[in-house]
Formats: sequence, C-alpha cells, structure tokens
Amino acid sequence: MKSGKMKWEVLIRIRDARLLKRLNEIYSKGGYSSYNKFLVSLIEQSAFKEDRQDKILEVLEEVEDKTSAIYSMVKYNHDFNKL
Repeated sequence: MKSGKMKWEVLIRIRDARLLKRLNEIYSKGGYSSYNKFLVSLIEQSAFKEDRQDKILEVLEEVEDKTSAIYSMVKYNHDFNKL
C-alpha cells in the first residue's frame, strides 16, 4: 500500500456496474451541478460521518443525564410528600 497524502485532484475508475448505476441514480435525484460536486459531497458525508455521530451521542448523553436528574427530583419530592 502506498503511503503519502492525497492530492487535491484524484481520478477514479469505477468498475462495478451496480455501483455506477446506483451513483447515477443518486446523482440524478440530487440536483448537483456537476459530477465533481456530487462526488465531493459523497466523500464529505463519509469523512465527517463519525464527527456527527459523536456529537449526536454527546447530546443524547446530556439528555439522559438531565432526564435522570429530573426523575430523581420527582421521585425524591414524591417520597418526601408521602411522609
């Protein structure tokens, strides 16, 4: 495997007919102005997917923490009012 950096311009050859067909379907539905913009968009989605997932998980953890805190307060007040 070659090491090094990718260049700003890359030539790819798609040899899988199913993949090419699917890419053409997505491209035609997407309203992109060029194949290049379409392919860059696909690459960006893949490259930054992990970042978005991490952010979503962080937000969900915050929601869980706040929900647990509210539940504890409600339970404490309910138990306190029983006395």
